[in-house]
Amino acid sequence: MIKKMTSKLAIILLIAVIALTCAACGNDPNVKQQDTTSGSYAVDVGKDAKETEREGFHSYPAGKTDPINLGGTEVKVTDFAVYGYELQNMMAVKKFASPKELSVDLLAQYAFSHALFPRLNEANNKPMEYRTISEEDLNASLTNLFGKIDVDLKKSVLYQPSKKMFEMWIPAYGCNIYYNIDAVNINGDTADIITTYFNELERNTMLGRSTVKVGVENGKPVIRALSSE
Repeated sequence: MIKKMTSKLAIILLIAVIALTCAACGNDPNVKQQDTTSGSYAVDVGKDAKETEREGFHSYPAGKTDPINLGGTEVKVTDFAVYGYELQNMMAVKKFASPKELSVDLLAQYAFSHALFPRLNEANNKPMEYRTISEEDLNASLTNLFGKIDVDLKKSVLYQPSKKMFEMWIPAYGCNIYYNIDAVNINGDTADIITTYFNELERNTMLGRSTVKVGVENGKPVIRALSSE
C-alpha cells in the first residue's frame, strides 16, 4: 500500500514539474500550436538573422521596434511587447481592462518577480530560489509596471506579518522569446502595442498574440490594459 502511494506521489510531482516548465517558456500543453506558417502572421526574417548570446536567455524582436513618443514621454515598445508575453504566457493572464481587475496575489507575484528581473525571461534557469522583499520595494515595483493602484499588497499570501516582509519562490522563467511587433497605434494619451509571439527565430509557428495598452503616469510609461489570443 505504501509503495503504491509513493508511486502515485512521484507521478503527481513529475506532472507538476512538466507543467511549470511549459508555463515558464510559454508552451501550454493544453493549447494546440499552429503547424505551418499562415499568411496572417508570417514574418520574413533575413538570412542574416542570428541568435546572439545575452546572459544565456534572449529576446529577438522584429517589426516596429523603434521607441515612440507618448505625451512627451519615450516609450520603448519592445519592453511592453515582452510584458505582454510575460502576462499571457508566464502569468496566465489573458485580458484585463484595468490592473484593478487582477488579483492581489497575481499583482504581488508579478511585481515581486520584476523587482528582481527587468525581463522575466532573463531569470535564471537554476532550481527555484527563495527570496524576500520589503513592502516599500514591492509597491515601487508595482507602480513602475502599472502606475498607482489602490491595492493592499499585504493581503497577498506572499506577505509574512511576523517578518513584515514578502517572501516567494522565484520560478525559473528563463527562456527565449521570439516576437514581431505588428503595429503600434497611438490614440491620444495611450498607445496599443500589438505583438505576435512565435516558437522559433524563423517565426514559422505562432505561439499567440497580445495587445498591450500603454499610458503615461508621472512621466513614466505603464501598462493600462491587456488583451490576448
